Amino acid sequence: MAWARQARAGRASSRRRHLRFHMRSLSLPVRSLAGRPTSVLVMATGLLAATAAYQTVPGVLGPLLETDLGINQAALGLLSAALIGGMAIGLLPGGVLSDRFSERTIMTIGVGGGGLAMFAASFSTSFPVLAVLFFVASIGAAFAATGGPKTIIRWFAPNRRGTALGIRQTGVPLGGVVASVLLPAIAVAGEWRLATRCVAIAAVLVAFLFWALYRDRDGKPLVESGIDQPSIYRSRRFVAATGCALTLQAAQACTLTYLTVDLHQTLGLPAATAALFLAVALIGAVVGRVGWGTVGDLIGNRRALTSVSALAAVCCCLMSLVDSTSSLVAVALVCLVLGLAAMSWNAVYISLVTTMAPRRSIGSALGTGLSIVLLGFSVAPLFGRVADVAHSFRPAWVALALLVTVGVALSFVARTPKPEPAVV
Repeated sequence: MAWARQARAGRASSRRRHLRFHMRSLSLPVRSLAGRPTSVLVMATGLLAATAAYQTVPGVLGPLLETDLGINQAALGLLSAALIGGMAIGLLPGGVLSDRFSERTIMTIGVGGGGLAMFAASFSTSFPVLAVLFFVASIGAAFAATGGPKTIIRWFAPNRRGTALGIRQTGVPLGGVVASVLLPAIAVAGEWRLATRCVAIAAVLVAFLFWALYRDRDGKPLVESGIDQPSIYRSRRFVAATGCALTLQAAQACTLTYLTVDLHQTLGLPAATAALFLAVALIGAVVGRVGWGTVGDLIGNRRALTSVSALAAVCCCLMSLVDSTSSLVAVALVCLVLGLAAMSWNAVYISLVTTMAPRRSIGSALGTGLSIVLLGFSVAPLFGRVADVAHSFRPAWVALALLVTVGVALSFVARTPKPEPAVV
């Protein structure tokens, strides 16, 4: 009997060894994937694209929302405001939490929770409930906005971070483009609720994949170097850089909101044709987000911020010169460069802030800065008001150019502090 028990124990032990071997073999591809900077960049970009996709729902599916819920244009605008408000509210808590806990945990909870909120919104028949759920979903998107840069910092060397951050930032326009193409097609086959559920499920799946595949590099948290650094919130460089980014955010908001309307009225183009010029600007934004990140790696983030601001100011001036006699090719070129500048500054600003902030509080600094930068959206209604009063968009573009020029001046103050020499 003893020999029989020993034989059974031996066979069981052998099966356990084989099982452990196979489990290790299966986990090798996952470890290999999670241990590559390129894979980390793809995952971080995917998270940003997923949140950008579900934030486009009011704009892309607006007519269907109005018909099904019986809401007007103003109410539809409130849904967009709920998304912006959720981002503004969620950025600072998301940054603080990403400093205290693993960005893997915070980003997964944020994006996954945002997807679940959008999924719940697809069942709503009440406008107030829908607005609240959109607000909650956007808070989740804010967690990805602050946690994502920390993953890039962890996995990329300083001379490559700008490019990596720029590639990650392309997730915003790419997610918007994909949603703009797919969601209306899905809605035609079903309704806005089905399209919203699809984009919500996609966000949850992307969050799950990030949780399953991403690992902190070497399992080590981002720690402070031991050098006593003052709080970034008392830094005039941080304030100046954030002020410059706010003016660029204003230019981006005005471009997104009014470029199509301006060209429709000024050039007499059909609305669909005028919208193509906005698509050209968005193409410039995709290229510019990577390009300016690389420029920041080469010449420094502060110089890159100055350059992108100056180019945006010039483009706003050129837009003020557009009239009914303007060449469509020339206008398209201006729109391309406008997108390349006014809609491509994000990676440069984020990279600049990460070099200013103590490593233990990068998330908090980004959350604070991006929350302030979002105030630039409030300039868009003022831009429209100037155009209404003047019965022309020319004065509005001139005023916007002056505002961005103030940002250029602020960027000269936003030099990255040099480390103090070590005392021997």
